[in-house]
Amino acid sequence: MAKLNSPSSKRFYRKKFQRNSQAQNGEEPPKNIDPRGASNLETGSANTPRQARPQPSVHIKIMDMLARRDHSEKEVRQKLKGKFTQEEIEVGVARAREAGWIPNSPEDLLRLSEKVAESLRRRGKGPKYISQFLRQKGLVEVANNPQEELEKAIELVENKFFKSLKKSAPDRAKVGRFLMSRGFSSDVIRKVIYGSTFKF
Repeated sequence: MAKLNSPSSKRFYRKKFQRNSQAQNGEEPPKNIDPRGASNLETGSANTPRQARPQPSVHIKIMDMLARRDHSEKEVRQKLKGKFTQEEIEVGVARAREAGWIPNSPEDLLRLSEKVAESLRRRGKGPKYISQFLRQKGLVEVANNPQEELEKAIELVENKFFKSLKKSAPDRAKVGRFLMSRGFSSDVIRKVIYGSTFKF
């Protein structure tokens, strides 16, 4: 038999006294409640699922991407694919075309192509790279100026190699690989290596 002064006995009689007191006062004894459940009941958030953000419309999505930079129709379609139904994409693209947000004529397409090509030239890209990039984006070929291409190639080599270059076959190969990776034609590469001021 447990002693009255033991901790377990004290807890037993304390709970019994509390139940008797609450019964005399007309109070309902508390039931066993999970503290986490009680917390949720108090805050009104008992495992309430978080609502997902509403999906923006196809028109808003198109406006967002065009606000960052110009896109071709092919680019717009590629970015919308998998996020909207084909019907929604067709409606959105048609509206963007009518509003003039994306090229809706051969002239507009050529203007965008020239704009993109000029941006790539400023980044040191050659005609072969530019042509491939334009095709991937659904744009059209643009005219190339061979003299400007040569001058750009020489400028790139000067900025990257001029102080360290020597008259050697390894350096010629190094310059050739560099210009080829930038998308310059083999004719321009030969002129840079054998006909420019470098004189390898």
